[in-house]
Amino acid sequence: MVWDALLQNESAIEPGASVLQHLVHAVEGPLPDKVEVIAGIWADGEAFGQPTWVKTILANRAMRALEYDRASTFLKQGLEQNWNRDQFIQALNDKPNSGSIHVIRSTLMGNPELAKKPELLRREVQMMLDSFTQKLDRLRDATPRAGEPDEK
Repeated sequence: MVWDALLQNESAIEPGASVLQHLVHAVEGPLPDKVEVIAGIWADGEAFGQPTWVKTILANRAMRALEYDRASTFLKQGLEQNWNRDQFIQALNDKPNSGSIHVIRSTLMGNPELAKKPELLRREVQMMLDSFTQKLDRLRDATPRAGEPDEK
């Protein structure tokens, strides 16, 4: 299982700290008696473990950062052009329904009141934009230090 605190909307883990994580297991099957962490990236950017798994973590972060960046660009465009709810939804038609775009689409589709209240729409869109921007900034700030991870 690849688990990344930053992508789970948690703070990065400081060196020496611990975290509790629920484990997935088969129903009526035994819980694992141990978990081995084979790679990771600490809050200070130091990476450790098998390079393949560190690269997987970094690739997942890069993919998510790209999603946040695209979603932010989309929301900014809508705010700058003063789109109404229907225009936002129309502009989403050619976008895949995954990740950040799913959040935008479900927020807009799930709140019909946004069509009647432009000030509420702008507030909702601005909150989503702020959220994506903060997440993107956290990912950018968590760039690992140069060099290969330590094999531990």
